[in-house]
Amino acid sequence: MKIGFFVNTFPCRSQTFVWSQIKGLLDQEQEVHVFARDSEEGQFSYHPSLYLHYEKVIEGRVLKQWTGVFSQLIKWLVTSPRLFLKLLPIFWQLRGCNVPRFLANLGWYRETPLNGLDVVVAHFGPNGLRANALKSLGLFDARIFVFFHGYDISEKVDRFGKKYYSSLFRSDATLLPISEFWKCKLIDLKASEKSVIVHRMGIAVDGLPVKGKGGSGEFVISSVARLVEKKGLEYAIKALEILKKEGRLFKYRIIGDGPLRKNLENMIHEFDLANEVVLVGPLSHARVCEEIVHSDVFVLPSVTSLKGDMEGIPVSLMESMAIGTPVISTYHSGIPELIENGVSGLLVPERDVGGLALAINAIMDDSKMAKNLSANARLKVVSHFELELLNKRLLGILSGGGYV
Repeated sequence: MKIGFFVNTFPCRSQTFVWSQIKGLLDQEQEVHVFARDSEEGQFSYHPSLYLHYEKVIEGRVLKQWTGVFSQLIKWLVTSPRLFLKLLPIFWQLRGCNVPRFLANLGWYRETPLNGLDVVVAHFGPNGLRANALKSLGLFDARIFVFFHGYDISEKVDRFGKKYYSSLFRSDATLLPISEFWKCKLIDLKASEKSVIVHRMGIAVDGLPVKGKGGSGEFVISSVARLVEKKGLEYAIKALEILKKEGRLFKYRIIGDGPLRKNLENMIHEFDLANEVVLVGPLSHARVCEEIVHSDVFVLPSVTSLKGDMEGIPVSLMESMAIGTPVISTYHSGIPELIENGVSGLLVPERDVGGLALAINAIMDDSKMAKNLSANARLKVVSHFELELLNKRLLGILSGGGYV
């Protein structure tokens, strides 16, 4: 089967789940074509059955780009009225999707193997809109499957309205939210329940280290995240201020980078936590796993951002659970589908600084509870979030051969 993937950037450091999924299909002897806008080098090994196609970049300021769009539309109105009429509704359907670049690449898409594909997989809703627009213009006839991860429902709908995905909902596309939480959101937005199938992202459990017994004696807390608002790291820092005032001894290591780094640095100094909290920066995946192995608890206090941005189900939580490090997170998005409070981890409400402090204290004070949480957490990931099983299920969905 020939499968096309529509993504923004490939490969992408912050979206390793896309490459894991593609590799899983390649390992099942499928041919994969990736249609991307940009690339980051050095993230994966090339495969003989993997074909990469990158859009042409449109240079110039926005005004110049739109001037070019209107010139092209006038040309099509004269030379190809049918195409012109098909394009008019697409303007509205693709709002927020860089319409000038889409139109400028129509000729390029005609020259790609797009029309020979059996199915198209789009990661994130806007790429599903882009694929559906190309299909409506007659550039291919393959069935479309669209993964929804979180922000593409929460932030995009908040910005563009509840009918943002209406053209996609009216099509024969299959919608693949990564959690039951986002399935319910899609149905609330008037997607047909018959077109929605929950398919989770997962991890390769066998490739991860397993936490051993004992530790250094120093209580280590860790987080792995982009330094952005929805990760809620500021609330972890505020919770640790409470612990320090209580006389608790700890180290908190934050792995990752992002636009809020300076804000977090200021908070650390404001709360006199410079000796306890370290912004480690970005690390390789192997080094990240080492950090988690040597941590006594992994904390990810995710929140809904002021712009409406939300998580899916964070891979860092899955990996920490598989490694055997106890996890603390929040009742946010699909996270409760991964973590059952008091069984496979601890959950607190979003932005509950006091609750976070109590949860960290609980792990510090009760090693038996921490051990039980870790054992149950690993079982949950192995049984429900194992990548190889999920990739086999995905192929069943794409091929129409059924799934479990």
